[in-house]
Amino acid sequence: MKGMFYQNLNPKIHSGYFIGIAKCEDNSHDMYAVGIYNQKNELLGYTPKGNKRLNNSLNEWNNGKVLVWGGLSHDDYDDRWYGTVHIPVGLTSEQIVKVERVLKLKSDNHTQIKKKEKSTEKYFEILNRHREIKKLLTDLKNPEEFYDSFPKNLVPSISSHLEKEKNWEKLLELEKHQDLISELSEKFKETTLKRIEKAKKNVA
Repeated sequence: MKGMFYQNLNPKIHSGYFIGIAKCEDNSHDMYAVGIYNQKNELLGYTPKGNKRLNNSLNEWNNGKVLVWGGLSHDDYDDRWYGTVHIPVGLTSEQIVKVERVLKLKSDNHTQIKKKEKSTEKYFEILNRHREIKKLLTDLKNPEEFYDSFPKNLVPSISSHLEKEKNWEKLLELEKHQDLISELSEKFKETTLKRIEKAKKNVA
């Protein structure tokens, strides 16, 4: 992204991940300008100047406006902004709906995971969102722009929480999330599987 310096952005407010839209614009500096806006409709910056192909593609396929996501960072020492934006050019309207859903689910999970206090219900909302994200990304053929990280410590934390609550039924449900369990370190994987086995004995 370019031109962030001229938008009077606030590092405390505008730094970090964002979801927004790209709009085709024709201004005095660039007849093929593509402006990047956040969800509050604040102009963050532009794609590099003179990209006729991008401008034409967005006009042809998306009526000049499309959902985007990216990140901004500010270098306090040099007072410079750096930004990256992902623009899904050429996707069908059905695919864009799926992209929008993935972004919403990822944002909701990010917010939920940051909260210190989590109930059993909230833990499983996070897991179910993750499962839906994985399915949607498979449908979209796993684009690399959607790297989906999941906190490694979350599944062991959930299993510990459920063991303390003696909520054996829910502990058994963790088995559905083998993809997350298999990514754990040997120590945490073993602990989590032991808790699931314990749940099986208590439910039997």
